[in-house]
Order: sequence, then C-alpha cells, then structure tokens
Amino acid sequence: MAAYKYEQLFWNDDGSQGYVKYNITPDFGSYVSADTPIILQLELKNSEFNTKSITIGVTDDNDNFSFGFININIPKGNVTEYTAKIFLDDISDWSNNNTFQVIPFFVFNKEIGGTGQGKATDWESVKSQQRITFLRHDIKPSIEDISFNRYDRHELSEGVYEYVRNDEGQYVYGIFKIGLASEYDEEDISTAIVQVSDGTNVIFTADLTEIDGFLASALSQTGYVENEPTLFTNEIEPVTDPPTYEPVLFDGSIDYTITFTIGDEFNVVTNSIEISRAFANLHLSGYETGGVAFGRFSSSEQNNPKFESEYPAFLYGGINEIGNALGSLMAFGLQVGSVAATSIPDDNATETTVVFKRKYASAPIVVCGICPPPASNSKYLGSCSVAVGSVGTDSFNLVRANRSGHSVVFGASWIAIGQPNTDPNSWGVVTVTRPASAMTSNNSQNCIATASSEYSSKYKAYQAFSSSREKGWACDPDDSTPWIQLLMDENNVGFALKNIIVSVYSRDATVHNPIAGEIKGSNDGTTFSSIGSFSGWSSTARNALLGTIECKNETAYKYVRIEVTQKADPNNYIAIGHITIEGDYEAPSGE
Repeated sequence: MAAYKYEQLFWNDDGSQGYVKYNITPDFGSYVSADTPIILQLELKNSEFNTKSITIGVTDDNDNFSFGFININIPKGNVTEYTAKIFLDDISDWSNNNTFQVIPFFVFNKEIGGTGQGKATDWESVKSQQRITFLRHDIKPSIEDISFNRYDRHELSEGVYEYVRNDEGQYVYGIFKIGLASEYDEEDISTAIVQVSDGTNVIFTADLTEIDGFLASALSQTGYVENEPTLFTNEIEPVTDPPTYEPVLFDGSIDYTITFTIGDEFNVVTNSIEISRAFANLHLSGYETGGVAFGRFSSSEQNNPKFESEYPAFLYGGINEIGNALGSLMAFGLQVGSVAATSIPDDNATETTVVFKRKYASAPIVVCGICPPPASNSKYLGSCSVAVGSVGTDSFNLVRANRSGHSVVFGASWIAIGQPNTDPNSWGVVTVTRPASAMTSNNSQNCIATASSEYSSKYKAYQAFSSSREKGWACDPDDSTPWIQLLMDENNVGFALKNIIVSVYSRDATVHNPIAGEIKGSNDGTTFSSIGSFSGWSSTARNALLGTIECKNETAYKYVRIEVTQKADPNNYIAIGHITIEGDYEAPSGE
C-alpha cells in the first residue's frame, strides 16, 4: 500500500463506518490553470456494507458541489486502491468569481438500498485546509508602451516649475501603457511593480496598485501619461495629510534600468527601458552640465566636462525634423597627429607619408600647420611652409618646404575629418586608450593591473601604466614565465575592445628587455586566447619604443596580457618602462 497524506472518515444512518485515504496532485495551496487535471490517488474502505460505487465531489467556498462517480464494487471490509481524475474545465462556471477552491469529498453508495450518508467528520477543517485555487480567468497582460526620458526643472515662480526635456536632466517621467484581455480591468491586476536599478543595486521600488488611478489610466487608450515627476517619488513626511513626497533624482553620470512587472498570481509580464547617462550633447560654456563624450567610458563630471572621443564617433538623429521620417545618422571621423621635426633642405621640398590610425570610407579633408622651429630660427618661420599632397583613405602625403636659403628644422601638425570606414547601421567604433590617465596604484583609473610577479614594491605592475617610465614594472629574477596584464575597466561589465593595439617601451638598456612573447585576451581573467605575438625586439636606449603589436582581434576582450617567452638575458629579470593599450570599443548588446 502507498503512504497517503490525507484521510476522511465516513458514517451513515446505520452506523456504518468507512474511510478514504488519498494523495492529491497538485498539492493543496497550489494555483493551477483551467486545463490542469486534479489527480486523486485513493485507498477506499467500507467496513459495514457492500459498496457499488463511490461519489467523488468537489465544492467551492459557497458549498456549490460538482460530482463524479466511480463504478466500483467494494465488498465490506475490503480495501481497494483507485486513481481518479477531475478536469477543472468542466466546472469552471460555478460562480462569477475569478477563483474558487477545490475541496474533495467522498460518498459511499450502497449496493442495495440507495446511497449512504457520507462526509468527513472534520468537514470545516477540510474546507479551510485542503484547497487548490483554480484561476478561471486568463488576463493576458501586456506592456504596450514604455517611454520615459530625462527632464530638467526650471522654476517659473516660487513653487511653480516647468519641466523641459533634457538628456542631462535629473528628473524622469513619460508614458506607460498596458493591455489586458477584453473582459478584464484593473481589479484583476494583483501585481504591478516598478523598480529602478543603477546597474548594481535596486535604488527604488514602488507598488503601482497603491497609486490611485494609475492602473485604470495605464489601461486607457492613451495610457498613463506623466506630465511631472509623480511615479518616481519617495514619501518623506508621511505624518502630513496628504503625505509629502519628493522626486527621485536620477544622477546624470549613471545609466539606469526601469523595470515594470504586471500581472496576477498566474500571468506575469516584465519589460524594461534604459535611461542612459548624460554626457550626450554639446554644451555652452558656463552651464552646469555633464560634459561631452561619445560612448559609456567618459570620465566627465558635473562642472568638469571633458571631450574624450577619438575617431570615429557617431551622432544619431538631429535632422529628421526636415523631412526624413525615419530619422538620420550623421557620422564623422576625426583624427589628429603630428610629424616629428626634421631639417628641411634649402629651396627644396620634403615629402612625408602620414598613415592614419584608422581608415576612412573615402578620402577625408586634411588640414596642416607648422610646428614652429627653435627660437634661434624663428626669423625664418615665414619662409617655411607645409602643404597637403595626395590624400587617400588610409594615408596622405605631407609636403614641407624651406625657401629661406637656410636649412630649418621644423615639424607639422595635422587634422583629418571625414566619413569613418564603419557600417553606418551599426553603433560604429570608438577608439579608446586604456588606462585613460596614468595609474597611481594597481587598482586605479577604473583599471586593475596585475603581474606574474613584482621585483619589489617600487616596481609594481601599475608602474608600467603610470606617468613615470623611469620605474616601470619589473618581475622577480626567478620568474621564468613573466607576464603583466590589465583589466581595462573594472566598473563597466560591458567594456571590451576589438582590434587591440599594444605598444611597449623599454625601461633600461638591452639586458632587461623582452625579446619575444604573446599578446593574450580574456573576458574572465582565467581563460586567455592568443591574439598577437612579437619577436626580435631590441633597444639600447631607455624609454624607447620596443614595438607595437596590432592584434586585429574580432572578439572583444576585457583583459589584455603581455606574456614574455624570451628575455634579452635569460639570467636577468624583465623590466618594462611603459605600456599603452588601445582598441575599438564595442557597445554591449542592447545598448
């Protein structure tokens, strides 16, 4: 015999005794849909008379019964096992309520003389404890529109404000619209929650069912329209009547996620909207703004704007107001550089090929200027000239001339603006350098520098990414497989670079230089993939460029490791004066 969880005892007018032991699936306390069968595994016994059938019934809280019969002969005193199944679809019209309770009961039917009386002696206890909630309705919730944006607040007069759309604003409001199946309304919604997350923590949660009129408005044809901050407010003085509230302020330097959850105990739908950080516009000097940057890696702060974009940058929208219904994409590539000073022969022209860091889609516009010669030759500056020769997508020719009759040493600076060579339907590519500024410890500038070993506290890993190339990083002399690596953005889980370029500078003379090795990338700091290699490096000078490795990695990585496989002196330690890492920033999916 099986072990049974529940039992009901029975009697009749003749004093006959019987019982039903049973297990039930799903368990009491469960919520089930209309097509869920209730399975009863039964053990039946009648001790005083033969039974020709068993009536199995279920009742709701109002004692509305529904019956089913088991045609089974049970001689008195015998124990019989049976499995019964009840389909809730057949009894879903008991009442107008959206739920009812399944409460099983059993009646023994005599072989002769009709039906015996039968009911559990602890019937009220059974009714209160043994129940399954059947959700007769299907509200089919949907979130049809979420449109929230940043706004700024201007005070028109004392206590009177105007909210103006501003990508840097600290207030957020907009439109929220939901839908239900046609026969249902806001009273059928038992779960309605909004949460605001800053990427790390949930900073605000509100129960929307407690906001008067919110759900009815959200279900309307236009949806819930918020004209000033109302939804995202915190109660600050509940003792007042009505309570006093203040708006939730959205920090301009943080990306936020707003998540709505709508439904009942059985049907739930969730949807989110991203509220991007500020720093998306060009601003006028003197305004308290977040600054200028393209991408999520800006270190701009309020009252401290920084232009940190490097070629190419993409600007979305801006001219759809003049007839382009689909909006527009403007994209420009900006590169700047300089050419080292050199002696230009008398009355002659020297031509130099300048290679762009990134190719353009078509030849850009290039403008050049003279880097002044030493002060001793400044009187000849008027005789020096620079000009742009042929311009291609990957380079241009710089022509420098000196017509003074005296050889003059001078350099040139240049700027090139054009269409970037990137798919215009993508987010584009933003080339960034890591770390953005000199590191001051192994964990600084949002980066983490680590190494296989460190010679001493004076030559820690971060020294290779600091402003001092005199110290740099040095490994332990016994380190046979030295490496140094950088986690390029500790706080931004979506930060990763493609087409990584690594430049390595010497610290000392030849004896401590790396000769050969590999560049490796990783996204977890544990599993590394080789993305480039170097060999044949040598230098006899301090702070000299040993080499540059262009990795061309198509997979974006968060970690970059330089692993040395050959030393200049096998018996000495490796020392690196400085390392620069740059690459193409790839926005995470969904940004």
